[in-house]
Amino acid sequence: MSNKTRGFAVIAVMFLFIPGCLFAQNSKDPMNPWKLSAGSWIPAHLYAGEEYWYSVTSSGAGFLTVETTGSVDTCLEAYDASRRLIDEDDDGGEGANAKIELFVESGKTYLFLLRGYDENETGPYSIRALFEIAPADEGNTQRSRAVLLKHDDSMPVFFRSSSESRWYRFDLSHKSNLLRIWTTGSVDTYLKLYDSRENLVAEDDDSGNDGNAMLSERLGPGTYYIELTLYDKGTGRTAIQAENWYRD
Repeated sequence: MSNKTRGFAVIAVMFLFIPGCLFAQNSKDPMNPWKLSAGSWIPAHLYAGEEYWYSVTSSGAGFLTVETTGSVDTCLEAYDASRRLIDEDDDGGEGANAKIELFVESGKTYLFLLRGYDENETGPYSIRALFEIAPADEGNTQRSRAVLLKHDDSMPVFFRSSSESRWYRFDLSHKSNLLRIWTTGSVDTYLKLYDSRENLVAEDDDSGNDGNAMLSERLGPGTYYIELTLYDKGTGRTAIQAENWYRD
């Protein structure tokens, strides 16, 4: 082999195996997934009909985000170490990119399966993992511990399990009110509105943007209670906001 040919061979091997290079950043073997560390975007390439596995081991209890960027229409599925499906997403990121946000336990490994929206999807993409330590539990998981919402307040909401409810209350003192409540986030939310006697006044799933819930009701004076839940499986975070217009 000539020196010139040998040089090209060495460059090719370096390209395939040096971290950060294209084609090195995915694995088709679920038993040997590519390990993601929280930080920068990692470039990769999706080939038609292929699926790639990634894993993240959490350094603490908190919120883990795995997302893609690029022009490829990606889908992500999240699994625990026992291969139990936790969450899935198609277009939760920007454009046609996938994004999953989970509440994770300390020291646990989570698996992510990436594929194209259809089997002919192909092209370059980048993937990254981000981690944020969980804040203290708000404690408003019961109606009796509902947190007061005020006009134009926006409160962050953190769901640590798919079965949690988060409770809020809004006080109306005028005769004629238009109360609007909505969520903003990447999880699919569900809102229920109750009066002070626990009667259900209204409920909504997807009237907001991208799976977010939104309620808009004309109401008399009184205290109203808002129950916020996730529509389906999964964990993650969102924000809840309320506005009130009134006329005496």
